Amino acid sequence: MIESWKFVSFEDAIKKVTYTNKIPRKKFLDQGVYPIISQEAAFTNGYWNEEEDVFRVESPLVVFGDHTKVVKHIDFDFVLGADGVKLLMPVDGLDSRFFAYFLRNAPIRDLGYARHYRLLKEIEIPLPPIPEQQRIVAILDQAFADIEKARANAEQNLNNARELFDSYLTRTFSQSGEENQDVMGGWKTEKLSNLGITQTGSTPKTTVKENFGSAIPFVKPADFQPNGLIDYNNDGLSEKGLAESRLVKQDSVLMVCIGATIGKVGYTSVNVTTNQQINSFTPYQGMLTKYCYYAMLNNDFHRQVIYNSSQATLPIINKSKWSSLEIKYPSSIYEQQRIIDSLDKLSDKVQQLKKSYQYKLESLDELKKSLLQKAFSGELTKGEGRTA
Repeated sequence: MIESWKFVSFEDAIKKVTYTNKIPRKKFLDQGVYPIISQEAAFTNGYWNEEEDVFRVESPLVVFGDHTKVVKHIDFDFVLGADGVKLLMPVDGLDSRFFAYFLRNAPIRDLGYARHYRLLKEIEIPLPPIPEQQRIVAILDQAFADIEKARANAEQNLNNARELFDSYLTRTFSQSGEENQDVMGGWKTEKLSNLGITQTGSTPKTTVKENFGSAIPFVKPADFQPNGLIDYNNDGLSEKGLAESRLVKQDSVLMVCIGATIGKVGYTSVNVTTNQQINSFTPYQGMLTKYCYYAMLNNDFHRQVIYNSSQATLPIINKSKWSSLEIKYPSSIYEQQRIIDSLDKLSDKVQQLKKSYQYKLESLDELKKSLLQKAFSGELTKGEGRTA
């Protein structure tokens, strides 16, 4: 029972450790003799070759990320990554894996990127008998191994769902050529500027508060949703701000045109404005917006975006390059609609699968938290024999 457990202060639970040299992140090697352990989430974070910098592990210990709160149990020689790495060597009578599991469950406040080590000094560490610690560790090891296996399966299924849609999308837009010229008018390839109105967004002066309000949604890259829809519930412009921006009419396609998420696509069913990180395309009559959205999701179009966005610094698709990008389309509106219906149907199924697998991943995370809470409240081994 937890009532019989002994508790000690954090500082009384660890031994003094002599640190070896810490290696700055920019010096990490991709390959080397010795693994580097830092405060980043990945278990190993780089490699090093200088033997004099190696921390020799005579008995297992815990690495704590001072900024990240990441906890790693280490039982092999390694090199320390800078900065924020704290080495916690448990005292005799405290199993290192038990200690690591406890710290992963410890109620440590989140201070952002500030240092958290000082908060560890506020907690007490449980010291049940070693056999009890080992029983808890054995149960958690097996349970977490099973959870990780289930997580890997769910993540693979999630990837399979994405690949299923991407594969079908690629096949759909690869059906151009002579063999399709007799299919309701055949397929064509045109620049966006020949098929609709192309624009780049703009932002009115942010120092003028009167520019912002609720007259019209003001779309930013963060407002793009996974299913292509736009979240209109965030920032908006006033009538004054609208006069200093560019209106994008409803039934337009939007694409992030700069930065890490360049090529991300969405579509809008209402009139909006966008900031300068977003290009818009409003198709003329004879082109269906949803079809254009799917065409821009296709890998061929994305490769155009990446090729034309090459820059020495930040990748960007300006107005001129945006207007010159090409999409492939069937001349027949009926064929465009048939493709939309087919892709909508598959997209709905894939979204349902994604939600299901994502829910499973979240449930597995909750299960891990629950197991840790039970372990350190004495419930995990309740009813088992104990050695006093």
